[in-house]
Amino acid sequence: MDAVAYIHSKGIVHRDLKPENILISSNGDTMKLIDFGLADSDSYAVLKQPAGTQGYISPEQAQTAVADVRNDIYSIGIILQQMNLGFGFVRIANKCTATIERRYKSIGELQQDFQKVQTSQKLSWLLGGLIVVGLLVAFVIWNMTSRMDNTATQLKRDLATQKDSMAAVKEHLDKTTEIQSQLQEERKQVSDVISKGCRNIDKLIAETGMNEHLDTLTSPLYLRKDFAQVFQQTNTEVEKCIQVAQKGSYSDEEKMAIRNALIQYYGEVTMNWGVKYNKLKEAYDAQFDEGY
Repeated sequence: MDAVAYIHSKGIVHRDLKPENILISSNGDTMKLIDFGLADSDSYAVLKQPAGTQGYISPEQAQTAVADVRNDIYSIGIILQQMNLGFGFVRIANKCTATIERRYKSIGELQQDFQKVQTSQKLSWLLGGLIVVGLLVAFVIWNMTSRMDNTATQLKRDLATQKDSMAAVKEHLDKTTEIQSQLQEERKQVSDVISKGCRNIDKLIAETGMNEHLDTLTSPLYLRKDFAQVFQQTNTEVEKCIQVAQKGSYSDEEKMAIRNALIQYYGEVTMNWGVKYNKLKEAYDAQFDEGY
């Protein structure tokens, strides 16, 4: 698209864009367009006949010799369809191959839409990573509570594993915070629904009584047996809370901003549980070592 944009800026229309005319170097760093035998411009298109390759040539190009940059955009749309880049790019390819009046007017417009889809996909991958990290944290906590009767050495190993997991969670949360900040600057209107969602999460956390339990806990051996169950149930309720917050006439980016903010808020609350428990277990380990 950069190469086609360049020749269009020089008043040239290629008129025969197809995979055979796109060369890529062996190291993948260089791309070249070839075969300008059918290329044209407004200054002398009248001297040539309609031309192009069947399957890639636009309908209007097959009927007229007048050069139009939208002829090349149509061919790019066919190439994108053949590349099968995924669902997000289907709309772009369809607009490229629409009737000439509904087609992109320039390569610049096409590139802007292309970049928007790429950005959206990157955010989707990040959200998926956060969900995976959340599941890993849940597994670590469940595994820790099911082995409370092990020796002090095993408890220390569990603590090291938990600290590593918490560090990974914090790193992802920091990245999420940066993305969320950028989204909030562009769409400040979602701040109210995020605040309401946070209040609902606070209510869910309060109903579990886990904060009070950890604040009054005197030994890690007395941790509630249903801790893992409460954690899993709270995860489910928070997910419902997020879905409720996303209802409304929001764009996909705004819904993602709402979701990221509420996941981050909930992550900070559950991380605080881990901090409280870790402090208690460190004190317990110190007493155990001293007594031994």
